[in-house]
Amino acid sequence: MKDNGHLYFIRHLDSPPDALVPASSKAQAAFVLAVICDDHPRGQRLCAEAGLLRVCLQQLPGAQRLAVGVGGDALLLKWLLLVIGKLCENNVEVWACGGGCMCFFFCAGEVLRVRVLCVLCVSCVVVLLYCI
Repeated sequence: MKDNGHLYFIRHLDSPPDALVPASSKAQAAFVLAVICDDHPRGQRLCAEAGLLRVCLQQLPGAQRLAVGVGGDALLLKWLLLVIGKLCENNVEVWACGGGCMCFFFCAGEVLRVRVLCVLCVSCVVVLLYCI
C-alpha cells in the first residue's frame, strides 16, 4: 500500500464510459485491486475508504451488458465480483454498506464463473452473519 498505488487502479476502474477505456483494461485494474484486498485487512480498509465498493457497484451494470452482449465477454464482470468478494471478506463494515446486495442479481447468470463468484460474495454474508 506504499505510495497509495491502489488509488491509481481505483481511478482507472472508475473512468467514465466516454473515456474509451477498454473493458479488458478495467478488468486488469480490478485484478490488481482484488490482489490488494486478498487476505489483507489494511488493503481492504484503504480501498474501502477510497470508495472501491461504490466504483465496483457502478461498473456492474455495464459489465453485465458486456457479458450478455454479442460475443459475451464476462471478464470484467467476473473480476468486479471477485473484487467485491475480497473487499467484503471478513469485513463487516464494508458488507454493511451493501456490498453483497448487488451480487445476488448475478447468481442466475449464464456464465458459470460469474455464478461461482456470486457464491463467493454471498458466502461472505453467511460467514459474517454467523460470526456476529
